[in-house]
Amino acid sequence: MNRRTFLGMASIFAAGTIVTVSIPYFKNHEPELGPNSIDSKVSEEDALKAFNELKTSDKARLISELEDFVLTETNIGREATRVFQSSPANEVIDNLIPEGHVVYSPYTNTVRLAPISDDLNFRTYLVGKPMLFGRANAHVKAIQDHNSRWNQFESFVSDFIPETNAGTLNISFPVEKASEYAQRFMSQPGATYDQALTAFLKEWTDYTKQRAERKVIYELQASMSFEPELQESSNPHFFSSSVNSDILLVITYATTELMGILPPLEAAIFVGKIGNDSSEYVLEVNRLIQERRVGDAYKLGMGRRDVLRTELELIKDKALLLAVKYASSKDL
Repeated sequence: MNRRTFLGMASIFAAGTIVTVSIPYFKNHEPELGPNSIDSKVSEEDALKAFNELKTSDKARLISELEDFVLTETNIGREATRVFQSSPANEVIDNLIPEGHVVYSPYTNTVRLAPISDDLNFRTYLVGKPMLFGRANAHVKAIQDHNSRWNQFESFVSDFIPETNAGTLNISFPVEKASEYAQRFMSQPGATYDQALTAFLKEWTDYTKQRAERKVIYELQASMSFEPELQESSNPHFFSSSVNSDILLVITYATTELMGILPPLEAAIFVGKIGNDSSEYVLEVNRLIQERRVGDAYKLGMGRRDVLRTELELIKDKALLLAVKYASSKDL
């Protein structure tokens, strides 16, 4: 898409209602549940029971059909597809993290997935938090990092500073890494150890100083891309961080504006390039608003939240419908 916008109205059908909101990058499209409709509301409990009674192969087919529906028939699913296709990170299975969890590791540039059963995967669709979007969230973070000024620096320090110590100032700088740093980051291959150490410590101090705000900006943009709840959270400490509540609210407001203007992929690139501290971030978001002449960007962002919530309800209804469909086929 490369920042191309769709200027039509996004009309999303779900739960018997049409929600129309002017979101610049959403297509004019009305997802359909399918040829069979639900005459009466099927409960989540009934759907889970029906799903649990399916054969393993039928469970896998149902999940595949549901995922295909999300990725091809919903706006947010198509945006997730663009994120997957553009992510520089590799996905790996990690048996050490809890089932259903997804973790992005910036030092290794990997998205670590815990094995997940079809039963749990199906349940994530019913509660409005599809595992699919958890993966997309992690890949948004990978795209942010890939476009960050700190990307190469993080790759460099990963060889001798554990990821768990990324915020500490008490570090050891190996002699062999000093010569590498002088060549790669100082363009002075003949620099002494002390010269390289001084330059490295200055860069490391800047990196750690901005880390708290950068982490919040990155996390909020990634989460807001696929979760509607964060944009209406009144809890200023929604994310555990060292930034104060005023800064967090400012970042949240600016990110809501950003999500009303740019799709998740372009927003991730934008955040990666300029999301180092709140002052620069707010300034650049305001500059983008003026350039795009979008009017009330915050209202657009909140409108996107409502569309996202509606689409998640649509996805839930599709999961209920498929459970009924596959259970009926089983009895034939």
